[in-house]
Amino acid sequence: MKIDIRHDLEPLIRNLDLRRDQVPYAAKLALDATAKATKAAEIEEMKRVFDRPTPYTLNAIFTKNATKQNLEARVWLKDESIVAVDPHYLTPQIVGGTRPVKRFEKMLRQVLVVPKDFVAVPGDAAKLDEYGNISRGQIQQLLSYFQAFYLSGTESKNLDKKKRDKLARGTKTKQGYSYFVGRPGGGKLPPGIWQRFQFAAGSSIKPIIIFVDHTAYKKRLDWYGVADKVYRATFIPEFHAGYAKAMQTARGIK
Repeated sequence: MKIDIRHDLEPLIRNLDLRRDQVPYAAKLALDATAKATKAAEIEEMKRVFDRPTPYTLNAIFTKNATKQNLEARVWLKDESIVAVDPHYLTPQIVGGTRPVKRFEKMLRQVLVVPKDFVAVPGDAAKLDEYGNISRGQIQQLLSYFQAFYLSGTESKNLDKKKRDKLARGTKTKQGYSYFVGRPGGGKLPPGIWQRFQFAAGSSIKPIIIFVDHTAYKKRLDWYGVADKVYRATFIPEFHAGYAKAMQTARGIK
């Protein structure tokens, strides 16, 4: 969200008895205050829209202040740019579309665990954190386990038939259970990473991660609507306050 009011300043100056040399400073202060208020409002909107948003998500917004030479402030998402190759993971919540692939999904794809064009969602055996996401500890456990099947080097390489068969069959871990990848139940159950539990009377399986097709998100976060509402309520009062401050400073210099 860019807040650029250069085209609004001339009518404002004409309607008020303002010293033109103090307008840029007043506008800069007003823009900075508006950007700060917009960030706070967007965070509150995320708390309202999302179910238990993580601190990482709530801290995903940055602001760029204006200058007297460039009367433009910006409120957007960290690590995102207009020419970004990988869009921010919150962008689909703002404009709709599919979410980017998560880092751990990319790592699992390196060993062909997560099929291309599929994403991972928690299954019944997933250990969730307080925000409803797969816990970092379990993700690390899965990555460590499947990296045993990953051929040396950092580039994605194919697994040979023996390793593929072992991956689908599963291997017992120190904890007494095994992981395997596939569609159990004769292909009737969904594809994913499954966990096999051994009991004296037999065994059972539960999904840790289910592989699903990329799904399109509907716009949920009214990013631009919130920003526009804040701008309309904030900028003019902050401009007047900024102009008063600018005039006090100017008189102090004389």
